[in-house]
Amino acid sequence: DVLGSRGLGDVYKEAYTLSFYSENFKEALEYCNKNSGTSLEKIKATRLHPFSLPSGTQAFKEAWLIIECRTLAIPVLNPDTIYNPEVKAEWKNKPIHKLYIGEILNVWMK
Repeated sequence: DVLGSRGLGDVYKEAYTLSFYSENFKEALEYCNKNSGTSLEKIKATRLHPFSLPSGTQAFKEAWLIIECRTLAIPVLNPDTIYNPEVKAEWKNKPIHKLYIGEILNVWMK
């Protein structure tokens, strides 16, 4: 999450998921990534099937692996703390991001 630019801070404050999909869903996931959920109905456009997890977060039935996490910390990535000089140089003029650190609550695999 670029610091505040995507408005995701509140979404991930309590819990979040890491989901993995087969190549068959690449087009649908790219569509979700490129289009704002506030202006379009992405679910209808992609035909993905959302469902709720025990933490209240959402996932999609099409994922082959879902990892549900409880948020423990959301530190801001500071370029000065990047150890690798090449990576540090790449991040020099990029927007600051947040990192999401969590505890794994559940794992589902198809």
